[in-house]
Amino acid sequence: MKKYAAIVLAAGASKRLGKPKQLLPYQNSTLLNHSIQELLQLESVDVYVILGAYADDILLTVHKLKVTTVLNNDWEKGMGTSLSAGIAEIQKQGAYDGVIVSLSDLPYIDTKHYQKLIQSFEDGNGLTVTQYSDFNGVPCMIGSKYFSELEGLTGDEGAKPLMKKYQKEVSKIASETSYFDVDTDESYQKLINLS
Repeated sequence: MKKYAAIVLAAGASKRLGKPKQLLPYQNSTLLNHSIQELLQLESVDVYVILGAYADDILLTVHKLKVTTVLNNDWEKGMGTSLSAGIAEIQKQGAYDGVIVSLSDLPYIDTKHYQKLIQSFEDGNGLTVTQYSDFNGVPCMIGSKYFSELEGLTGDEGAKPLMKKYQKEVSKIASETSYFDVDTDESYQKLINLS
């Protein structure tokens, strides 16, 4: 049976929001813990959470979950450094066939979507993205043969350049919900009103 890692990028400072969005209350939990719980329901997937800003506060809320936390000391340099830190850690931990890359604030992405993502990945060429109505994005899934390229990431771009470079190898899985992330108080209030 194939074995996968899931990296949840949760190191950002939520500057536009002015407080840690990872810790915003959502469905009797927090935004981050909700995302983690959806991943924890997958078989043969180990979950890694990449922390940076607010790391101490977030650790208090995730320490009871079956996850490995990774501190990215370079989080201020951008998302690429967090993905790089996560890939470096999972390669130390063992042999994974691929990695799911997700964010702390994707409230509409559920276990069922991750299962479809894995199925599409296994049927495809080693790269799978989530297709929304007007763009492709996260969560995405990346095969182990690309890990060395991800480990070299710096700056604010995540896996997008990799997907562009190998676009002929990318398969897509349509999201049943629209893309929704929480960057402002307004977007959070909208999420709560819709929930």
